[in-house]
Amino acid sequence: MRVLFDLKHPAQVRFFTPAWDALRRGGHRVLVTSRHKDETVTLLDRLGVPHVCLSRMSRGYVGMGAELAARSWRMLRLARRFRPDVLVARTGVTIGVVGVALGVPRVVFDDTEFAWLQRTLCVRLATVVCTGMGYSHRLRRRQRRFKGPPQLLYTHPARFTPNGDILRRHGIEPEEPCIVVRVKAWRALHDMGVQGPPDERLVALVEELRRYGRPVISSERPLPEALRPWRSPLPVEHALHLLACARLYVGEGSCMAAEAACLGTPAVFVSPASRRGYLDAIEERYGLARTVENVDEATRVARKWLKGPDGQRKARQAREGMLRDCGDPLDFMLDVIREAADGRCT
Repeated sequence: MRVLFDLKHPAQVRFFTPAWDALRRGGHRVLVTSRHKDETVTLLDRLGVPHVCLSRMSRGYVGMGAELAARSWRMLRLARRFRPDVLVARTGVTIGVVGVALGVPRVVFDDTEFAWLQRTLCVRLATVVCTGMGYSHRLRRRQRRFKGPPQLLYTHPARFTPNGDILRRHGIEPEEPCIVVRVKAWRALHDMGVQGPPDERLVALVEELRRYGRPVISSERPLPEALRPWRSPLPVEHALHLLACARLYVGEGSCMAAEAACLGTPAVFVSPASRRGYLDAIEERYGLARTVENVDEATRVARKWLKGPDGQRKARQAREGMLRDCGDPLDFMLDVIREAADGRCT
């Protein structure tokens, strides 16, 4: 079997790594295509994953449209040479265009139901759309549902074990109370028109969090001078080890919030304009996440969690409940890929 994985975001590297590792061990051929966005290429290179970069992120509807056209053309030429049996992606507009042109099945994993333009194109062009826990839209015959949030696929204990030595090598003691803060650049298509909090509100948040532990800030944009001492010293490929040992996550990244929750670390997701179904489900079923609209509300929720007695033990118990309920999503992913390649998902 020949499988082409198309990646356009750093989180997608982690999401698909278990699948292509398993396929390669089984003797199958895998080709990975990538995009210069945030740290996607950097993460692939540091993990030693061979890949072909097809485009660089553009801005605005016109720029993104031009990028999609160029990216689709390059993938079409590459796919003709590779001859894949199945194309796999998240929000897979590019593989949809190429797959339809070549008559190759398209497997798409979607978790951003509010991004209507991407979702509409993705559903129309996909052979099958896979959605996880909390996904609010019904996509009729094309939809396949799996248990658990998407991030559980690579944070599952079958594949990830926290390593305190990695943190120590970068100046962080695993036993030291720390709080992870995530700051976004708000450059994605579905983020257009949305702005993050002003610097003074970020500074006030971090100053409050300092009362409970060491802030460690992961940021996509330049930080104000007052916050630079707290910038994370960890390379991007080691972020999960930090989340696993943290007391709390507070930030604008929904994916990192879910990663924290799947690792047993409570998460506060700051989102001024939209919610995520998988985080709402984690909040409702396991109490491991909260979605708030602004930094002031995040400060209040964080303070409540950090002051609460026995919070870490309760969070770990909630995670155990999630693992019991959801099982291992990797089995589902591999089954769908095989079915699509065999023509059983049409």
